[in-house]
Amino acid sequence: MMIKSRKTDDGTQPLSFRAWYRVCWFFTRAIAHVVYRASFQGSHNIPKTGPCILVVNHQSHLDPPISGIAMWRRGRYLARQTLFNSKILAAIMNALGVIPLDLDGTGLNGVKRTLRALKAGELVVIFPEGTRCGDGEIHPFLPGFTRLARRSGAPIVPSTLEGVYDSYPRSAKFPKLCGRVHVLIGKPIGPEEIAAMSDDELVKYVESKVRELNEEVRSRPAMARQVARREEQLLPAATEPSTEPSRDEAPDDTHNTTGL
Repeated sequence: MMIKSRKTDDGTQPLSFRAWYRVCWFFTRAIAHVVYRASFQGSHNIPKTGPCILVVNHQSHLDPPISGIAMWRRGRYLARQTLFNSKILAAIMNALGVIPLDLDGTGLNGVKRTLRALKAGELVVIFPEGTRCGDGEIHPFLPGFTRLARRSGAPIVPSTLEGVYDSYPRSAKFPKLCGRVHVLIGKPIGPEEIAAMSDDELVKYVESKVRELNEEVRSRPAMARQVARREEQLLPAATEPSTEPSRDEAPDDTHNTTGL
């Protein structure tokens, strides 16, 4: 039976769709614990109610579900508009609260819907690097999320995920059923702090907080060993000319936020 999309004016979903999201949440979290020995910390730092922007570094196609199961609150994501051309995929993404973003145009409609969701008190997950990394490292953040925070009055919660790259790197067609994944959520940056900084200062500050969290995760023995193995594997490739598409050449197919 086809699931039909039924959205309210503020972009939120009715009870039936929220229930579907919760079913997916429990199933995905169980799989992550068994397959990837997933560990989640800091979810208490996410406000229980009200608008919120969760900022996460971007390692893999697995980032949205992994970041989503790290917290109890239901998160909203952005996805390329053309993915909604498939009725089945569109039904699933609508049920999970995904917001379509037109990467070939201005992306204005996606921005408006994201703002409506925030002003309706929802949590939005954003990957400000704009595209998946090709080496497991954190790359410079893009400033789109700063405007969303200022216009919605939402706090920004920096967070990091580590190990997801090893399980599903950008070069792989399918995820590996091995590895260790860890998510660490930091303390929120409130509207007053946000207002006191310029956009450039805010971007650098949020990025620095995400990097600090990432270093904390990497300092733990099990993750340190996994990152060391990754660096050994990537070392030979570092001496060869890169075939990885640039950010401009290959915008992220599923949740790029450069249009914000």
